[in-house]
Amino acid sequence: MQDGLGILELLQMADDVGARPLLVVNAGCGTGDSICVGGPALEPYIQGAIDAVEYVTGDASTFWGGKRAAAGRSLPFELKALGIGNENCVMGEQGEQYARNWYAIATAVRARYPHLPLVLGCEEQAQMLAMLQVE
Repeated sequence: MQDGLGILELLQMADDVGARPLLVVNAGCGTGDSICVGGPALEPYIQGAIDAVEYVTGDASTFWGGKRAAAGRSLPFELKALGIGNENCVMGEQGEQYARNWYAIATAVRARYPHLPLVLGCEEQAQMLAMLQVE
């Protein structure tokens, strides 16, 4: 069963009302007591982020832009920023892994889309500052 609201419908709705959508991709982490994946298990998340940006912004001649065009929207959408993870800036082991995952995904996205602003998914400034200290 489908609910009929996917990324294309959400982006089209934002476009229709003049809103600027924030696309947020999974950083391989859950919330609460969930763990974050790392190493080779992070690769699908990295590729998923790159593919998502191409789906939204890619020309119809690209693989994912072509999928969007085939679904009914030939023109790319304007993407102002990409969020990586959501509410994952908890302190401790999971927060440190989220920081490493964020950096890995951000590095890959920046290599392909150097001018796209990236968002760190923290709730508080103190959490963000702690995340930026993780090596």
